[in-house]
Amino acid sequence: MTTTRSRYFVRRSKAIAVLLTIHAVMFGSGSARADDKAACASAYETGQEMRNRGEFLRAREQLVACARPVCKDWMVAECTKWLDELDRRQPTIVLTAENERGEVVDLVKVIDESGRSIAEGATGRAIALDPGPHQLTFVARDGSKVVVLKMVQEGQQAVPIKAVFEPAKVAIVSTRPGAEPKAATNNAHPWRTAGWAAVGAGMVGLGAGAALGIVALGKKSSANCDDANVCDRGTTSGIEGAALGSTVGFVAGSLFLAGGLAVLLFGPSAAPERAGVAGLRVTPIATPSGTALLLGGTFQ
Repeated sequence: MTTTRSRYFVRRSKAIAVLLTIHAVMFGSGSARADDKAACASAYETGQEMRNRGEFLRAREQLVACARPVCKDWMVAECTKWLDELDRRQPTIVLTAENERGEVVDLVKVIDESGRSIAEGATGRAIALDPGPHQLTFVARDGSKVVVLKMVQEGQQAVPIKAVFEPAKVAIVSTRPGAEPKAATNNAHPWRTAGWAAVGAGMVGLGAGAALGIVALGKKSSANCDDANVCDRGTTSGIEGAALGSTVGFVAGSLFLAGGLAVLLFGPSAAPERAGVAGLRVTPIATPSGTALLLGGTFQ
């Protein structure tokens, strides 16, 4: 009797275990299908949004996810179609690095503007990027770096981007006893520094002239001026002051800008070994025939 009851309980335990296994498989697979369905829907929506924003790299990851066989057939068809469209629209670049003699530079990596490494050296292979402006930092084996700014258009393929590494400073060793070695430098001429300063002053002057011009127009509008420039009593002084300041800003800014550009375009690019400019003055002056730009300096 005891043996019969023991066999009954064993068979019953096995039956319960089988039922529990079937229940786990059924509900477990149903939960997995629900997760896949939610993941497909999310990837479908997110992939479209990223594609429309021009984030092609991230959009591709989402579209690959919604093109899986576990997703709905219509969703797979659309995601596959969008992936084919991305293949045509996504630009690619090819990276190279050389020194000033045209010799290949041994690169360690190339980093984009987000700090992401997009290449481990210059392999000659096409690299996919999102369309738009990019700042690429080329890092050589010796630690030197070159930054290249490049605008990549949608649909462009194998756009060449080359970084040119300039030579490092070379120490010049003298044979005279007790002489100190010095580094060879390639300093810019002081006139170029003055040129850039004049260009900056010119841009500030033009900006001030534009701002005062807007102020003058606003004052004129609020003063109810007619076509003959007859305005309300007591308002003309403010209008005239702003207009005069705008004119002065435009004239001075134009002179500084023109003078600075002239120095940058036609002035010397390298500093002389012995002669230099200790001080430089750029002054706009009025002449009987108009205005002029006076450049003066102290040479040593």
